[in-house]
Amino acid sequence: VMAVESARLIWKLRYERVIARDGRLFEEREVSNRWYAELERRLALERRVLALLTGKRKARRAIRVYAVWRPLVQSSSDLPPGWMSDGGVLVGIKRGR
Repeated sequence: VMAVESARLIWKLRYERVIARDGRLFEEREVSNRWYAELERRLALERRVLALLTGKRKARRAIRVYAVWRPLVQSSSDLPPGWMSDGGVLVGIKRGR
């Protein structure tokens, strides 16, 4: 997931730099913020898709989605059961420091 979203963001940034910014580079902070925003967008999408599934498909998908995202979510050990498929707001993606 991270590789795909990172590649997608790189493509978007290159396009934006060449077309909209006349070749001006992005600041490191802006790139970092946009990368985290892309990850949060993807997590929200995964959660919405999971909420629409039912039965065994939902259970299998939940295991896979949970395994991918749990290490990236802040305070994931404090999250309630079913946090992947329940609506609501999460605490966010872990940011490197």
